[in-house]
Amino acid sequence: MSPRPALVLSGKELALVESADMCRLATVSRSGWPHVVPVGYIYSRGRFYVPSDPRSRKVSNLKSSPRATIVIDDGRASGVMLECSARLLAGRAASRWIGVMESKGWQSGGSSVIELAPRRAASWFKGQAGGPETGSGERARPRSVLKSVLNARGRGDLRSD
Repeated sequence: MSPRPALVLSGKELALVESADMCRLATVSRSGWPHVVPVGYIYSRGRFYVPSDPRSRKVSNLKSSPRATIVIDDGRASGVMLECSARLLAGRAASRWIGVMESKGWQSGGSSVIELAPRRAASWFKGQAGGPETGSGERARPRSVLKSVLNARGRGDLRSD
């Protein structure tokens, strides 16, 4: 079976991704607790590459559940959330990316790199939500994503507490 192609970003999403090199990376521990950290990334050919120490919590989490969510925003009113499948790169596969990261003046964080392949996106741009469809590898409405999280927690509404 060939690898699933990465999600194609819209023009606005791509511009935002290419204008930044930091995002928030969320993984889930074996006990079910979320772990969110700011990380640097390189975006190339539809995938994100994040340096990491192989002993880090995010790597440990990804070994037990190879899924992650990243959020990239402009700090004001625009952003994109990407649900990704994750793969850990080491050795030769990681060294190429570590070299690029070090050429940018980054500390590589170790000998591993996390490769993230986006599967689903939700975006917002100055108050306007991203595309209308939902589903794997497609657009998701931010409100729909939030509602599904609340439903999973037994709350079917969007009231604020």
